[in-house]
Amino acid sequence: MPHPHYSPSENPGVGLHAHPLSSPMTGRRQSAGFERELQLEPDGEYTHPTDRTRASSPTYPHVDALASFSRPRELFTIASEVLGVAERLSDGAQRAYWAGWADSVFTQMKMEAELDAWRAPLTAARGRAWLVIGSAPVEEIEKALERGEEGVLGSKEAEEAREGLTVAVGFLERAKGAAGRGTEQQAEPREGGEAEDVSPLLAEALFTLANLTADENKREELYSRAQAEGGDRLALLDLGEDVNLEESRDDAMDES
Repeated sequence: MPHPHYSPSENPGVGLHAHPLSSPMTGRRQSAGFERELQLEPDGEYTHPTDRTRASSPTYPHVDALASFSRPRELFTIASEVLGVAERLSDGAQRAYWAGWADSVFTQMKMEAELDAWRAPLTAARGRAWLVIGSAPVEEIEKALERGEEGVLGSKEAEEAREGLTVAVGFLERAKGAAGRGTEQQAEPREGGEAEDVSPLLAEALFTLANLTADENKREELYSRAQAEGGDRLALLDLGEDVNLEESRDDAMDES
């Protein structure tokens, strides 16, 4: 108990007893305020004040931006741009490498939930990629055929080229069938959203595959299919040079 004759500074206990937090009135005010903070929800459960603050917090703009993000669209766009660059490269090995990279990205889209909407354009894009892969060694093979080296058609490079072109034909035929039936919901990866006409690509794949085929009957069948797909547009493949290749190949086979 403080001594009545001492000043507050000489009574150590005065500060403790007079501390605002310990005053009865202040304590009652704090108690009332604390009880208000401990309001119960209608169902009788306690809700912390910070929970109510979080519940009323505004939604930040970046959340809306993330909601509009489309992973399949981004993957398709990136792979398509890389494939476009690969098609313009002068080195065949580099064309095949980057087209293969693009195809690996297209393949990843098979795991996306939105795959059905992308099935038709994705199938066409993979056909285009495999056309680049299969055509990569064709220039060197055709140069060998011009020199009369018919045995080059049995080489490992020619076999790999035929396999790649066969895969391309399969994808492109499926893409054409899907577009013709119109039964699949298509996404719109490019402005306009029109389905890509794969007939020129399919004609090119068939024609190139025919040039690498030794069996005459099978080769003629492939040429006919290419003509049916490409029509007059098949002239863009420089038919004059390819016909000369076919004639020189036939002459070499006759001499043997």
